[in-house]
Amino acid sequence: MEEKKTISTLRKIVLFSSCFLLGVLFFITIFGVKNINPLDTIWVKYGGGDNFQHYIGWRFFREFPWTRYFLFMRNLNYPVGSSVIITDSNPLLCAFFKLFRNVLPPEFQFNGIWLTLCFGLQGLFSALIAFKITENSIFSILFSAFAILNPVILQRAAIHDTLAAHWLILFAIFNAINWNKKWNSIAWILNIILVMMVHIYFLPMIGLIFLLQMIRMIQKQIAWWKIIETCLFIILTIFICYFLLGYQYIQPETTSFGELSMNLNAFINPDGNSSLLSDRPTFPLQYEGFNYWGLGLICLFLLSLLFLSGKIIKNSWIYFVVCIIYLIIPLSNHITWDNHVLLSFPLPENILSKLSIFRSSGRLSWPFYYLALLTSFVLFSRYAKKNKKFRPIFTAIVTLCFVIQIIDFSDFILSYQNRFHQITDREVATQLSQDQWNDIFENVEHLAITEGDSKIIDAFALMAIENKITFNRSANARGIKNIFGGENIPISELILTKKFEAKTIYILLDQETISVAEKNWEGNICELDGIKYFIFP
Repeated sequence: MEEKKTISTLRKIVLFSSCFLLGVLFFITIFGVKNINPLDTIWVKYGGGDNFQHYIGWRFFREFPWTRYFLFMRNLNYPVGSSVIITDSNPLLCAFFKLFRNVLPPEFQFNGIWLTLCFGLQGLFSALIAFKITENSIFSILFSAFAILNPVILQRAAIHDTLAAHWLILFAIFNAINWNKKWNSIAWILNIILVMMVHIYFLPMIGLIFLLQMIRMIQKQIAWWKIIETCLFIILTIFICYFLLGYQYIQPETTSFGELSMNLNAFINPDGNSSLLSDRPTFPLQYEGFNYWGLGLICLFLLSLLFLSGKIIKNSWIYFVVCIIYLIIPLSNHITWDNHVLLSFPLPENILSKLSIFRSSGRLSWPFYYLALLTSFVLFSRYAKKNKKFRPIFTAIVTLCFVIQIIDFSDFILSYQNRFHQITDREVATQLSQDQWNDIFENVEHLAITEGDSKIIDAFALMAIENKITFNRSANARGIKNIFGGENIPISELILTKKFEAKTIYILLDQETISVAEKNWEGNICELDGIKYFIFP
């Protein structure tokens, strides 16, 4: 008996390790070993999306001394400051690698390592979930493969690497299906800490999964004190993380809730990423609601509904209702189908201001890919257990659906593979006389730049950190409260008042400020690479 148990344990280890490696190998095939190399920073600098913002946030955070404001820095967006929370620079890895900043090479990116780990953990947690619900190795591998092939993760890897951490959603699902384990509360606490240290947008997503677990516990007539205790642990963890990590110093989003919402057609709308289905129209800015399931998963989900019974519906209707209610958040208060508004209802200003924290509300629909996958495998495996003679047929059906999924995403995968392997330096980087600019920066401590070409601003941000001087701009997702003191006064206003900061170079990119400077600061303006600047000694 003990020997059989050992063999079973070894098989599980092999299964879960294989699914982890499946995720890693898939990503390396698409992404390339070159981009994973932490010493190769080309793709994070010039690959597009928000990845440069994440990288530059890490670089400035690394140089700034540790303070009681744990994840904050003043040298970026100087003098007000910034935080790796609002530059979306992955606070978890920023804090970890900052511990080793004195031994790390000057140019170091962890984004490639992070993405590889995300795909590996995607494979691991999905396999853990599938084996728990099916006790079938083949189903576990197929479930894991479906999870790894979620197009949203690959899309995020290209444009917003921090949000590729969908394994945090799978971790929550794994916790929920193990609701009766002694370690359940501890696992949830860890899940929340990781979410708060990676990206706050995952919090309402795992919140939905936690709510479904609470419903399950109520259905199973678990003692009320146990349910309340679990909830209190979760709420306490959120509050502790909120204050320890400095979320209270971050200003709420000012733009309107639902500006980047989800279209009701999102689950079946490939948005240019399918080889088999046509695109459906959407409203502008609804790209954040991209959540195409793929034709393979759509077929699998629809086929699984054939195995619904009256008993299953009776026991599960409450989960469906909760998911529908939750779906209103990513859809926002303007529910759309294609380019039609089906329903629009006003919300009180105080509610809108709070919901605007999650301006990109369309992202909050991401758990539904995994819930659809989970539902499909639960229904298939339950029927297969009762009718063992049909198990090979069910396995063949699931496998066929996965093949359809691969075919559907073949062009999508190839396009991203080409994108990752064709990243080169931006043209502006070679146009600037970096050696001459670096000589100028030797005599200054601060760099202030006006509005202008984003590529030029990015290039100067890189030169600023490489010369270890402060930079007055940052592509922050949000603002921060003035915890360091100081004020970000427009350069045009400084020129009029002549209240410049010592040892500062002022770079002028917009014509209006140049005109003001030439009128009020004549004789002090220099030019290099067609860019006007002046230095206040």
